[in-house]
Amino acid sequence: MKVAIGRFGPYISHNSAFVSLPKEIDPLDVTEEQAIQLIEDKRKKDAEKLIKAFDEDPDVKVLNGRWGPYIEFGKLNVKIPKDKDPKSLTYEECKALADATPATAKKGRFGKAAPTKAAAKAPAKKATKKKK
Repeated sequence: MKVAIGRFGPYISHNSAFVSLPKEIDPLDVTEEQAIQLIEDKRKKDAEKLIKAFDEDPDVKVLNGRWGPYIEFGKLNVKIPKDKDPKSLTYEECKALADATPATAKKGRFGKAAPTKAAAKAPAKKATKKKK
């Protein structure tokens, strides 16, 4: 167990997991009991995130996120309609919802559509100067 101050503030590192320290706790004055309690709270919170997993495909999970439950279908995140209960979803329903979800365009760093690979590799054209 190690307490450190990182780029995003003070944290505790334990078994390759990181737990942020609240602002009211000074990183220099953290007791072992406080650190253990924070680590246990983080583990409990992470365990509550998973609602359901499927044996048919381990990449499909029903998770509880910041803005409510959603389906993680590989790399695609799918909203669950309000009229459906996340605990009672079947694999087939999750697959149907994922198929019905339109693919979104990936956005670049500044909110604009990311350039395609071919456009990224093409060199920029130089402007030619006119001679007088």
